[in-house]
Amino acid sequence: MNLSEQQIRESFGVPQNPGAGGWPTVRHFNQETGYGGAPYEKITSDAMCDELGNIDNMRKYVEDYGAKICVIATGGAYCSESQVKYAEEWKSKDATKVVSELKHLEVNKKLLSRGDKMKPDLLDWVMKRIAVLKQYPFAPPEDKECQDQECQDQECQDQECQDKEL
Repeated sequence: MNLSEQQIRESFGVPQNPGAGGWPTVRHFNQETGYGGAPYEKITSDAMCDELGNIDNMRKYVEDYGAKICVIATGGAYCSESQVKYAEEWKSKDATKVVSELKHLEVNKKLLSRGDKMKPDLLDWVMKRIAVLKQYPFAPPEDKECQDQECQDQECQDQECQDKEL
C-alpha cells in the first residue's frame, strides 16, 4: 500500500505521520505497539537511510523491537517459567511421543482457533507448548566437525581425529 497515494494518516487510531523523522518512514509492529505500530526513534544525527544502513544500528533496532522468541536450548531465554518446566518434562521422552503430542496440540489449536467453547488463554498455552516441542530435543546443534563420538570425546584436538574426518 502506498501511504502517500492513499493519504493514509492514521491506522487503528494511531497517527502514522509518514515522513516524520525523515525518509524512509520506519515503523515497527509488535505486541507492545499493536496494529498501529510505533515510529523508529533516531539515535544519531545521520540521515535515516545512513543510520539504518549501518549494520550495527539495524541489528540493535531489530533486537530491541523485534519479537522475542522462546529458545529452550540456550537456557530458556525469553521463555516463561511454564514453558521451561514443560520442556523439562518432555526432554526425556522419545521422539515418537513428542510427535504424537504435537499432533494432539495441533488438533487443539484448530479447535480453539474456531472458538469452540474454550478459553482464549488456552489457545495461547497450546501455541507456547507447540513452540517448545518443535525445538525437541532441546539441545544446541552439535559441532558439524565433531560428529563421531570418538572425536567428541577428544574434542577434535589431536591429529588422528582430524585426519579421520577428512
